[in-house]
Amino acid sequence: MLYAESLYKLGHCYQINNQLSKAIPILKKSTGIIKSLNGENDLDYAYFITELGLAVFRSGKPYDAIPYLKEAINIFNNEEGTKLWGYSNAINILAIIYTDLWNYEEAMELTLKALELDATVYGKENPEYGIILSNLARIYKECERYDEGIKLVLTAYKIFLDSFGEKHPYFIDILILLSKYHVKLGRLSEAEDELRKSITLTHEILGDNHRYFSESIYVMALVEIEQKNFEKAKELLIKVTDLRKKNKDDNGKGLIDPLRSLSLAQFMLGEFNNSLSSAEDALSIVEEIYGTHHPRVKLLFDDIEKVKKKILN
Repeated sequence: MLYAESLYKLGHCYQINNQLSKAIPILKKSTGIIKSLNGENDLDYAYFITELGLAVFRSGKPYDAIPYLKEAINIFNNEEGTKLWGYSNAINILAIIYTDLWNYEEAMELTLKALELDATVYGKENPEYGIILSNLARIYKECERYDEGIKLVLTAYKIFLDSFGEKHPYFIDILILLSKYHVKLGRLSEAEDELRKSITLTHEILGDNHRYFSESIYVMALVEIEQKNFEKAKELLIKVTDLRKKNKDDNGKGLIDPLRSLSLAQFMLGEFNNSLSSAEDALSIVEEIYGTHHPRVKLLFDDIEKVKKKILN
């Protein structure tokens, strides 16, 4: 039992440091041990497979992660288990995966359930509640419910600020999300201010290789695109792709959106061959992770066709 727990803690440490290729085999081993010791209905086993499912998802394999989370939720779903943090956490992670797959209806249903659970267990001022609230705001953003979503972001912002202050990863994360809302709402100066702050904070406490650093630069590039500063946007997006190529453990997932935005910037600058290359690179990653029938594929096919027409003309 102690050996399995030690392996689990080691796997968790690798995961939070984005070393997923090391985390996953260790978490699989610890999960197998705890299952053989305690059985498949054990609550500790549910915690272990939740962590494993999260690592698998973050490695760029969302479909492979879903069974782990569903199994964990089923184990927690009893009188004792539903009162535990692990139950709402597993539900929340499954909702995040569905959001990533653009299955927003199921994602919202699960997130609202997790939000209700955390409100009951922790109260509405607790950071755990703030995490679920921010994830609901992400779904609202994708569904273009900006006026509703930004209210959730601001509530989570206050929770994290009051709980941790500014120099905390949760605060940086919500700051970046707030900037994305401001871009969507056309409040570009507010977005720029938030992104400068998130870049500075990430640099100070997490380092330039952390995903929040590249994500802040990516959103800054979106601001430049909105302002039609395509040369500056291209420069920033190349920096983002260079940073994210260093992460070998996510199957290229972190490159998809920056590559598509880079393709757009290159297209607007008349760099059609480069634009085509960027779009094709994004498409190959999407097909590898999500399959050939995901809606992302059609979007990229449309991008590619648009560029090819320009090249032929």
